[in-house]
Amino acid sequence: MKRILLPLLLIPVLVAVSAAETRVSFHLSGGLNYAAGGDITRGLKGQSAFLLDEFGAEGELASPIWGFQVNGELLYHFTDHFALGIGAGYFEHMKQTQASYPILGLIDVRETVTPKYKVIPITANLHYSFPWFGPVSLDLYAGAGVYLTGLDFSYRQDFSVLGFNGSGVYDFNASKAGFGVQGGLNVEWVIDPKFSILLALSGRVASVSGFTGDWSETLAGDIFENQKTTGSGGQIWFYEWNTGGLVYDQIIFGEEEPVADSEVTNVRPARLGLTGFTAALGFKIKLF
Repeated sequence: MKRILLPLLLIPVLVAVSAAETRVSFHLSGGLNYAAGGDITRGLKGQSAFLLDEFGAEGELASPIWGFQVNGELLYHFTDHFALGIGAGYFEHMKQTQASYPILGLIDVRETVTPKYKVIPITANLHYSFPWFGPVSLDLYAGAGVYLTGLDFSYRQDFSVLGFNGSGVYDFNASKAGFGVQGGLNVEWVIDPKFSILLALSGRVASVSGFTGDWSETLAGDIFENQKTTGSGGQIWFYEWNTGGLVYDQIIFGEEEPVADSEVTNVRPARLGLTGFTAALGFKIKLF
């Protein structure tokens, strides 16, 4: 009796599985990416505020919050509604900004920062899709990811005094992986049973900290003796600077953690904030 009953109980399960069309699809999209920048953005805003308050600086130092993004994802559809997606992408942000100011009416100073970061997100997402109207369907998804991040940061000071010029340049390069979660919505317009156009909207919460890498410092011009110093083990730190009755967020590079005191507080390894969103266009094809 048990030998007969077991196959009978399995029949509804087998029918349900066979009724669902198992297939593999792939989508590719590209578009505009926003990332808040975290401590990098806060530190540069703090430095700009200090230069404005102290010297009346013109211009401002800023972090690149806008960039471009591409993303691809391979999906395995368990049913007509549910799928598991494994994806990889790339987004890059870079911006150069300057602030200029005089010191004592004799020295003209220009500060230039060029932050750049390159991110490869590797993600796993659970998708739920359903028809919306006509040939248009919606695909909702959420998951987690590893964010492989490279950070390049260049800080330059140019000086001019009584016809003499000089410059100091600090370059920092490091890479680190961070973790995050992401989710989004794909609006699919079905052109053909195996081809769709996508409008992709997504958001993420992620950050990377603990960057350690190579650095170089170069002095040149009439004011300084030309020289270049290099090293490894450099890090980027965030802290709050209490001066003149005001508090300014700051970032600083060095192999040693800044010493906390009455003026330097809340010291920590700087976090590069990747939290943000993406708006992209792309396509989806059903492979088999």
